[in-house]
Amino acid sequence: MLATKLIEIGFSGDEAKIYLALLELGGAYAGNLARKTQINRVNVYYILNELKKRGIVSEVDKNKLKFYTCVAPKVLLKKEEAVLEKIRTMIPELTAIENVHAIKPLVKYFEGIEGIIQVYEDTLNEKDEIVGYSNLELVMEVISEYMDRYATEKIKNNLKSRIIAPGTEKAKMFLDKFYFKDPERKIMEILFVSPKAFVFENDIFIYGNKLAIVSLKGDEMFGMILESGSVARTQRSLFNLAWLGATSFVAG
Repeated sequence: MLATKLIEIGFSGDEAKIYLALLELGGAYAGNLARKTQINRVNVYYILNELKKRGIVSEVDKNKLKFYTCVAPKVLLKKEEAVLEKIRTMIPELTAIENVHAIKPLVKYFEGIEGIIQVYEDTLNEKDEIVGYSNLELVMEVISEYMDRYATEKIKNNLKSRIIAPGTEKAKMFLDKFYFKDPERKIMEILFVSPKAFVFENDIFIYGNKLAIVSLKGDEMFGMILESGSVARTQRSLFNLAWLGATSFVAG
């Protein structure tokens, strides 16, 4: 859904509804927006004011009333690109501040689908191999749309992964669905294990000096990143041991 994609780039749910309504109508009065979006009129005014501050909505006087229009999608894209460019220029200074007092392992916690996507996005910053464990069937059910873009980015950046996963019939369709542009499977290598003997309720990724845990279950949807070199090295060693054992098991 378009609303979901707008939420992923920083809109609230009601802001997304207002923007899409303005786009569809080509402009509107607040009352018309309230009726179309089913959002309380007072809240509509508040949301319009917030969008005005961000340069996404503008207003003019029309028939003695405020008439609102929104920027075109291409202009919205340029605004988002400008924000991203500012963030890129700030990263070296922000990273320096973040690491100055890094005595204890750093833990970051995220909630909901948006939070889980932030965890996946963080793995894309890695240059070396990502390893871990995943319930691919749940991934396909919950974040299938995002996974299309994620896989494309990994292939483009030649970011390799090794994953151990329960081999359900649906999970075995994962590579053909998302990594069809990598037919030789150079980017993503998966070892499927018995889904009855090995039940994975969380996804776990080890990359760089980080350990990420993701839960895609509806009642506890969250993501967590633990940044610790010693933890990451230990977990990577345990993964390699599990990979070796799983390879021997499959071969046998």
